[in-house]
Amino acid sequence: MNHQQFETWILQENDLNQEQQRELHLHLKGCSQCQGFYQAVHQLDHLFKIAPEPTPAPNFSARWMGRIEHQERRRNRLILGITLVVITLATIILLSVVSLELRSAVDFFPQMLLELVTFLANGIVFFNQISNILSPLVRVGAKYLSPLWLYAITFGLSGITGAWIITSLHARSLQKELNS
Repeated sequence: MNHQQFETWILQENDLNQEQQRELHLHLKGCSQCQGFYQAVHQLDHLFKIAPEPTPAPNFSARWMGRIEHQERRRNRLILGITLVVITLATIILLSVVSLELRSAVDFFPQMLLELVTFLANGIVFFNQISNILSPLVRVGAKYLSPLWLYAITFGLSGITGAWIITSLHARSLQKELNS
């Protein structure tokens, strides 16, 4: 005998119409297998109703918050590491460009050194001003932006900064050629 329909009805007893309920009760009177299933379902339902509501383990919230803080610290360290790598690469590129510039103008070394120091001082001031503008944005953005966007913004700003440096150096070399 196929008991699947009656087992489904036992599980959905509250949603049955009167005809289905009557058919189910007639079947239960004659089928011990479905009677056992019916009793097991009702015992299980009763156990769920009387079971106490589970409570979290002690200090669950503190452990959870600690885990979140740990993940945030890891993410911040990663962002800091990437930023330092980008700054290091930008510095290497800057020093390479400056060294090429210095090699081509050994005769003007003192003047070039003064210009380099002036350029670096202006660059430091510029980066400080950019840092003052971007640091609040980064703090807020780190909480609300995905890491992919943060990487894109960091690399974009690094590219813009690199382009600015190269353009400034190129403009200075053109100015020197015009003055010569």
